[in-house]
Amino acid sequence: AANRAETGGGNRVRIFEDAVDGVSTDKQQKEALRQIQEAMETGRAHLLFQPIVKLHGDSQEFFQVLLRIRDEKDEPVPVSQLFPVTQGTKLALKLDYWIIAQALRTLKEHRTSSNQSTRFFVQLSATALEDENIINYILKTTKAAKISTDAIIYQIDEVDANSHLKQVMSIAKSLSDEHIKLAINRFGSGLAGENLLKHLPADQVPYVRVDGHIIQHDLIKEGDSSKLQETIKLAKDNKRTTIVPMIEEAQTLAQIWPMGIDYVQGFYLSPPSPNLYFDFSEAGL
Repeated sequence: AANRAETGGGNRVRIFEDAVDGVSTDKQQKEALRQIQEAMETGRAHLLFQPIVKLHGDSQEFFQVLLRIRDEKDEPVPVSQLFPVTQGTKLALKLDYWIIAQALRTLKEHRTSSNQSTRFFVQLSATALEDENIINYILKTTKAAKISTDAIIYQIDEVDANSHLKQVMSIAKSLSDEHIKLAINRFGSGLAGENLLKHLPADQVPYVRVDGHIIQHDLIKEGDSSKLQETIKLAKDNKRTTIVPMIEEAQTLAQIWPMGIDYVQGFYLSPPSPNLYFDFSEAGL
């Protein structure tokens, strides 16, 4: 299955057939799983890319990789409606594999025609953390793409990293040995952040991406910046590079400007796009 996902072509989507049919689930969940499979088969699943921009000084070219699916009427399907039902199923892992292969192929093409230093952030699901083959798949697919191993940083949600700490420690060490780094996503969403940073060395997991709820609820809705400042301080004290998402307007950017944040992301800078056309030199903040 992994080989078919990697080599591409029409065979790529066959990896989803066994994944869906092998799942024992209720009717609603099975319908959602089949909707994802059908989107893959008909080209209604695709990647979008959102720039991550340096808040102060020269910017490394980073993009967040996002998966989007459209329904039969070509309307976008909210991720919240589909992807929670995949967790713990074979399909969740196959989605990870597919996204990794697609991201590597896109980045290889971009680096060949444009900027050799562009890098992607790609999310790993909780299911991937339990997969004994995930490290080998990442290394094999990266080698097949003929791209430097540091081209993609793999994100893991804080809650997933905490509940799979032993596996994440092993993955971080094995990938770091091959110059592949990890990031903690939704950092600050729970109480596990400090413990995670103690167990995951900064040279293996150098990035943390702050939980968007801290921006949307605490900072914007409640006007309280204390949680964000505490989260940034915790990251900085542990020598991590910080990324703050959900920057939707100039006022939010002005609020976080003095906090020592490294990178920002959000619609104020650029919405997710199917292409990688973004002028980082003009976006210098």
